[in-house]
Amino acid sequence: MPVIYITATIKKDTKDKVLMDELIREIKKHVNGHNNLIDLYSPGKDFKVYKSYLRSGGVRAAILLKLSKQIYIPLIIVKKESPIGWNLSKYSANYLEGKILKAWKDIETKKYILVKL
Repeated sequence: MPVIYITATIKKDTKDKVLMDELIREIKKHVNGHNNLIDLYSPGKDFKVYKSYLRSGGVRAAILLKLSKQIYIPLIIVKKESPIGWNLSKYSANYLEGKILKAWKDIETKKYILVKL
């Protein structure tokens, strides 16, 4: 069964609850078979990083998916005008690597909220 881990890091970085709810809705659409998330790259054999557009494209989000267990982990939510938001792509791998490590640390220390889909 697919789940979302809302880590302490993403929760701290994203104070806007409405924006987080919109991201959860976008992930639910993807789980239901919609092609709304853009595949950026695969940081490992069992992982994919996706990009999502929120607020009519004014906000971008990166989401890590653990394929074998269907675990979605939001990594960042940024405005399009920000340096990383404007060009969030496969070339953002170095920047996102740090976000992945922070998220994984939160998960290992059980600092996340589980959202069942």
